[in-house]
Amino acid sequence: MIDLVTAQNAKEKLFATLKENSTVAIGITKDGDDYALKVNLQDALMVDTMEIPKEIDGVKIVVESVNIYKLVSKEEPTSASSSTSVHYIERCSCGALIATCKCPAPDKPVRIIESGCDVCKLRATFKAPR
Repeated sequence: MIDLVTAQNAKEKLFATLKENSTVAIGITKDGDDYALKVNLQDALMVDTMEIPKEIDGVKIVVESVNIYKLVSKEEPTSASSSTSVHYIERCSCGALIATCKCPAPDKPVRIIESGCDVCKLRATFKAPR
């Protein structure tokens, strides 16, 4: 049986292993009577590309992708009678989803933003000369 202390220790080890990667969060969750680790990734593409172990120190690791939505801007309608919103998808140059409108329109334009996601911005901060 995996207790909370064992899961917390495994979480610290996993965090140290994945700190260079684009994880959103690492948390502790219940898995039946045991505790497990849950890794939330910011993009579904990362689930297949990242090498995340199935367990660490006997603690099961559950991986899930989550979408992160960030409000970029809200444009005013062009006329008083218009209620049309702007349709868009924004992706970082690394491929990570930054923002999207919530409509189901299939023809949304995709804007690529160089180093636009939080992870790329953080990496750029640490790579900057001092």
